[in-house]
Amino acid sequence: MTKQSRVPVVARMIALGLATDETTARELIDRRLVLVQGAVVDNPSRLVALGDSIVVTESER
Repeated sequence: MTKQSRVPVVARMIALGLATDETTARELIDRRLVLVQGAVVDNPSRLVALGDSIVVTESER
């Protein structure tokens, strides 16, 4: 069995077009608007697998 490549969630968000830059990605994470595999991301250094589902939710108004 081979291990999947893991990358920082911030870098993956930028690669997927979910954020335009690192600052924006970190702000979305700080606002708790980013989900990986359905769980809220609270650490911008979190590593994610290339196949993980990453979703940016809208803020509650």
